[in-house]
Amino acid sequence: MADLGRISEPLRRFVMSILGSKLDYHALYPCTVVEQNSDGSLALLPDDERVKGFGLDGVAIKTGIPGVEVSVLPGARVLLGFEAADPARAYAALWTSDGLDEITINASASVTVNAPLVDLADALSQVLRNGEIVNITGVMAGAGVTAATITVNPATFPPFGPSKVKA
Repeated sequence: MADLGRISEPLRRFVMSILGSKLDYHALYPCTVVEQNSDGSLALLPDDERVKGFGLDGVAIKTGIPGVEVSVLPGARVLLGFEAADPARAYAALWTSDGLDEITINASASVTVNAPLVDLADALSQVLRNGEIVNITGVMAGAGVTAATITVNPATFPPFGPSKVKA
């Protein structure tokens, strides 16, 4: 059996002499979001010097979830990829959560959240308006209520916390 250790370095040098430091279009490259364009695409500043000459403006976002649109903040971190290894088909995906500004879910029939706790944080007063009628089913705060119609005052509802609604 040949000693691969002796030939691996010369082989690597030979391949690099032919290919140089060409971009691997199958890889993902870390970038910083410069801005989000009005069409939802991104202007990116890549970390890797090999990608910097690409004019990375108008890069499409791929969320991986149908119907989801996102707005990201300048400075967000994202990965740049090339669909089918085609340099003309750049896309951005897999960004860090601290860069998310807004998310929209578009569905033709419904959106279901199936969780024992839904936390609306500071948005409760924007979701529920004072005097609005809300139908709630399920056990509420251990009171044994299985269904109820209540009038909501966001300043005091729900009684178990200012921003958490339990299913």
